[in-house]
Amino acid sequence: MSTAGKVLIVLIVLGIIGWALLAAGVDELNRNNNNALVELEKKVEQLQKDVKDAQVRISRVKDATTVMQEKIDRDVATLHARYTDVQRASSKIRDELARVQYERSVVQEHVEGAEKSRTERTSEVAAETKNLADKRAEVEGLKAKDAELVKQLEDLREQFKKTLAANAQALTRR
Repeated sequence: MSTAGKVLIVLIVLGIIGWALLAAGVDELNRNNNNALVELEKKVEQLQKDVKDAQVRISRVKDATTVMQEKIDRDVATLHARYTDVQRASSKIRDELARVQYERSVVQEHVEGAEKSRTERTSEVAAETKNLADKRAEVEGLKAKDAELVKQLEDLREQFKKTLAANAQALTRR
């Protein structure tokens, strides 16, 4: 064999050994990648299952949120209705208070007028009582004067009768 054949055989044997090593490395890589691929497929399946579970939980949370929102909306509507009722009642109370205060002021004016009238009547009664007492005293004074004048009249009548009788006697004697 020639040197070129020997070199060529060595090169071919080295090439075959290289190819065998490369094929073994590729095979090892394929096995490792296949194992990794199987593990990744299992993880994908697990993740898909977790996604479905998460979707179910999200759906439940959405349902619970919807139910809670509806309850909150009902509560808000109830509170708004109660607030409106309270406002209405407050308005009625304010109106009634204003009416009662107006009536109170009217009654107060009437009371003040009545007090003034009573004071005037009291002073009029006192003046009339004093005037009546003065008139009674005057009447009593006039009665006393009348009695004195009646007595004086009777005395004068007596004196006149005596003078008349004396004059009539004097005339008859003459």
